[in-house]
Amino acid sequence: VARVLGSHYVVELRVVMPPDTTAQEGQRLADRIRGHMLYLTPHLHDVVVHVEPKLSNSGDDAQDG
Repeated sequence: VARVLGSHYVVELRVVMPPDTTAQEGQRLADRIRGHMLYLTPHLHDVVVHVEPKLSNSGDDAQDG
């Protein structure tokens, strides 16, 4: 999801990780994604990354919310 904030944008996204991913690994990935997006996109004001576990092996990821 992207929102306009004046002449800048705020992005919120969801990353689905394998269920055995630790909270620390998920946070490290979220921080890297946020940093890269802010570095590469001049008009991006903020990035919110939600890290969620994959719920099952059936292909169903974390619920949309």
